[in-house]
Amino acid sequence: MFSSVLTLGMATKAAASASMSLSGKNAAGEDNSFDAYQWIGFDGVENCQTLLQAGTSARLIDGKIKYEFWYEFFPEMYQISLPVSPGNNVYVEITATSRTSDEIYLLNESTGENISYNVTTPHEPLCLNHAVWVHENPNFLENSPYWSKFTISDAFVTDEAGRDYDLAGAEGWYLSPDTNPKNFQCHPEVGSSTDVKIVYHGQKPASQGSNRRVKMAPKSGSRTSSSRNCNYW
Repeated sequence: MFSSVLTLGMATKAAASASMSLSGKNAAGEDNSFDAYQWIGFDGVENCQTLLQAGTSARLIDGKIKYEFWYEFFPEMYQISLPVSPGNNVYVEITATSRTSDEIYLLNESTGENISYNVTTPHEPLCLNHAVWVHENPNFLENSPYWSKFTISDAFVTDEAGRDYDLAGAEGWYLSPDTNPKNFQCHPEVGSSTDVKIVYHGQKPASQGSNRRVKMAPKSGSRTSSSRNCNYW
C-alpha cells in the first residue's frame, strides 16, 4: 500500500478529495499479472477500523490493464458501471456529512462522465480521525504493478470548521521485504504539498515484509498519522 494520511482528531464532518492519473503501461510484459487499487477514504487506521473508501481498481490480464470504479463501506464493496480506461485522469471526492452518512462523487476527468452516491455505514460509525489517499497492492510484496511512477494530485481534506489540509508534514512510507535500502520496492516522492508520486524500484523477494517510515518536515497546521507499506500518511 502506498498512501497518505492526515489526522483530523474526531471530526463530525469532513470532505476528502484527489485526482489520479491511471497508468496504461506495464513494463514487465504480458506474462506479469497484478491487481492494484487507487482510492481515498476515511479511517481504517490505528484504533478506528471502520473504513469508507472509493476510487479505481486496476487488473492486468493477458497483457491488458482493465480499470473499474468502486466504493466500499467496509466490508461491503460495490463495483461502479462508470467507464474508465488506462491513461484517463479521474477525480474522487468523499464527503462525510456525519459519521454514518456520506456522499461519494466519482468523475472521469478525461471523458466528463460522473456519478454520485449517498451511502450509510452498514455497521459501526466512522470515527473521522483520519483521511487517507492510497495506492494499494492487496498482495503486499507479490505481483506489484511494474509502473515507473503513479501520481496522486490535488489531495485535500476539509474538516467541519472549514480548515483545509494537504500532504505537507505527512510521513513517507516505503515497501520493502526487509530493512535493507537496496531492497526497497518503492518510495513516495513529494512533488508539492498536494501531489505525491510513488516511484517503483522493481519487485524483491517477499520473504519478510516490512514497512519503513521517513518523517517529512511538518507544515504549520497540518497533522499526521501512520500507515503501512509505501505511503504518505
